[in-house]
Amino acid sequence: MQDRKAFEALDRSIRDIMGRVDPENAKYPFGNKIIVFGGDFRQVLPVVKRGRRGDIVNASFNRSPLWRDVVVLRLVTNMRIQTLTGDEQKEAQEFSDFLIRIGEGTEKTYT
Repeated sequence: MQDRKAFEALDRSIRDIMGRVDPENAKYPFGNKIIVFGGDFRQVLPVVKRGRRGDIVNASFNRSPLWRDVVVLRLVTNMRIQTLTGDEQKEAQEFSDFLIRIGEGTEKTYT
């Protein structure tokens, strides 16, 4: 995951470019263009050299002022599993559910 400053720099660049086409565009995030981001915040955090937990969290895109304008869409159907059949499909679905439980912190742990 990129540091939020990279997304904010991209925003400023696109606003500047689109503001030359129509000055009204410079008032909107990303110059009034739709930008599609992909990723999973549970998987990859931004890298902050010698950063503590708070530094890493603050470098995340969801801490950026741009985040309030983001619409989060969630994928709910695992299309890869649908192409499998029988036992393969059942096994892949169980593993997929297991990974989701780990990501959500609901998987039983043993200490």
